[in-house]
Amino acid sequence: MRRHAPRVVLLFTGAGGLDLGLEAAGFDNRLCVEIDDDARTTLRMNRPRWTLATPGDVHHHVRRAAGLLDLAKVRAGDVELLVGGPPCQPFSKSGYWSRGESLRLEDPRATTLKAYLGSLRLLFLSHLSA
Repeated sequence: MRRHAPRVVLLFTGAGGLDLGLEAAGFDNRLCVEIDDDARTTLRMNRPRWTLATPGDVHHHVRRAAGLLDLAKVRAGDVELLVGGPPCQPFSKSGYWSRGESLRLEDPRATTLKAYLGSLRLLFLSHLSA
């Protein structure tokens, strides 16, 4: 029997729309990671109790061994859900039309998918190899 609300970490959280839905569904928002300054301002104003990662670049926290874990105040395996939609522009058909096949993957946002997977490994799998 679960004795706590399921914990969630949100990457690329934007202004927090999905976060609000998860909060309404009973999830415990442990950490928001967002790089956009306007979205960060919105999050601070609307949910000042939520932990907002600083800096807001997910790459910074994935490079540090326990960066996300420390900020979320959890251990590996303690989070029930990782949510995030990496920016889609480098992978979308419109990106192909506007920049061409090879150029769109040079878009710095193309590395966010790798950062998301690194976060997944850190939050859910790092305790299994220990």
